[in-house]
Amino acid sequence: MELNVIGAKPMSVSDGVFGQDFRSDLVHQVVVSYRNAGRSGTKAQKTRSEVSGTTKKSKNQKGGGARHGALTAPIFVGGGRAFAAKPRSFEQKINRKMYRGAMSSILSELVRQGSASIRRRRPVLSASWPRWKHPAAPCWLQKARRPSCSSQHATFPT
Repeated sequence: MELNVIGAKPMSVSDGVFGQDFRSDLVHQVVVSYRNAGRSGTKAQKTRSEVSGTTKKSKNQKGGGARHGALTAPIFVGGGRAFAAKPRSFEQKINRKMYRGAMSSILSELVRQGSASIRRRRPVLSASWPRWKHPAAPCWLQKARRPSCSSQHATFPT
């Protein structure tokens, strides 16, 4: 398969990467996994054993109306949660082959839609020169400084 390169002759690329069918199931799993890995998972609530207060029986078993135990029970105001949320990780494992398949599916679809282009790499002028000013810098990096950057077109430097 041939891809056009901006400012150079066409480049030959592998059909194994850029010629795949679009697999929405793989792409969905990779996107969900990526977004779940970004979740903090720091929510925490107290159970009835973690709430401060006595666990002594609040009133007599007989003669006081309803039968109750400790005031830290979930049915009382100020009591603990019955099934309290605890900190946890939302991370999902994605197999290497699935991840690579999803990435090649995305790249193939971008090429098929004409939303991807390849640009020759330009040399960086100096080490102190800001990378975000470089024309081959990723669009999200340029967008932070230049709002005119279009997010509808993916550019891959060679």
